[in-house]
Amino acid sequence: MSKEILILLMVLNIISILIQKKLYNLSIIMRYSVIDYINDMLLSFGRSEEINKINKINIVQSNNYYYNCKDNIIGIREKSSQKFVDCLAGIHEVGHYISIYNSLLKKLELIVCKLIDLIIILFGILELILLVFYKIGYIKYKINLANEVLLLFLISLFICNVNIFYNEYSASKKSYIYIKKVNYALKNKALIILLFCFINQLLNKSLLVFFMIFAISNIS
Repeated sequence: MSKEILILLMVLNIISILIQKKLYNLSIIMRYSVIDYINDMLLSFGRSEEINKINKINIVQSNNYYYNCKDNIIGIREKSSQKFVDCLAGIHEVGHYISIYNSLLKKLELIVCKLIDLIIILFGILELILLVFYKIGYIKYKINLANEVLLLFLISLFICNVNIFYNEYSASKKSYIYIKKVNYALKNKALIILLFCFINQLLNKSLLVFFMIFAISNIS
């Protein structure tokens, strides 16, 4: 059963990557650049002080779009880009900033979820190493941590993903409201892209964890 789930997730991830490339190549050009919309959205949501203190938000050029709440960094691909997808991704990360930056509880929740994700990966790597040592005779007793990995995955799935869903929903809602304000005609396209990006994140995480569980069960 786990093999079928893994294959399904791999197929869905490949489809997701193809759709992502197609969405990124949308030839819709906005009137202003990403950085202009970021500053305007901050003003729109009552964050004008961040415009006057631009160093408070460190906007950096990156291969991916992200918001780092620890260092208060927003990563965007190209500050001068006027592509619709770039502008939407940029203001989505601003939505994360607005939702999270002034909330200590939300920051703690995100940190806990990331720690659980890290523990899952470390447990999986440790299990693989122990199984390899057992196979080559370095250790005499097989230590099976597959159940622990699965348990941590379920904790992550039912607790962390709820938190991630809420944060993504909150950021997407703010960016969607803003898009409707600056370009109402693009609201449906914005909604589709935001929904797809959320599904894509869930698929990526699920594929990683199921691959580790599948590898562990097959080696053992």
